Amino acid sequence: IIVRNMGWNLVGPVVRCLLWNDKKDNKRKDYFLMLELLVKLCNPKELLLGLLELIEEPSGKQISQIILLLLQPLQTVIQKLHNNKAYSVGLALSTLWNQLSLLPVPYTKEQIQTDEYGLCQCCKALMDFTKPFVEEVIDAKERSLENEKLRDELLKFFFKSLKYPLLTAQFLEQPEEAGNDPLRCFASEII
Repeated sequence: IIVRNMGWNLVGPVVRCLLWNDKKDNKRKDYFLMLELLVKLCNPKELLLGLLELIEEPSGKQISQIILLLLQPLQTVIQKLHNNKAYSVGLALSTLWNQLSLLPVPYTKEQIQTDEYGLCQCCKALMDFTKPFVEEVIDAKERSLENEKLRDELLKFFFKSLKYPLLTAQFLEQPEEAGNDPLRCFASEII
């Protein structure tokens, strides 16, 4: 009961330990297990707000690190919510977009390949994040108000994403390189 109601407070310290520790550290596995257990046990509403706060905190290169780390737990938490799922998806996507809009868009082939600030990785991860919600809207047998709201929130995010980063991006022109262009793949997934 204590972990369910107050455990979301532990997510911040666990995430900081994941970010600070070396990727080869044996403790990372334990921290991932802790994060997974907290996502499983904690109150989803409180956990959602805690995860979004963590996503809003970083700046610079840490933005992509924290987004890539927390997208899967965030998706799981939202899927556990039964009420106001559309609102939660919209809030999460808005928070994610606000952070992504702070990252510089890579313009050259070399910048896209190195992806120094992680924008390309985040765009790919966002498509995986939104996929179950898009499928939920598509698979809905009946048009409910909640389903329409979810559809609207997804469309808002996709249109914002067309504006940034896609309108400012330089796409690779050679057809053989087009499949390797993460921003082009992001654009095609959105459409």
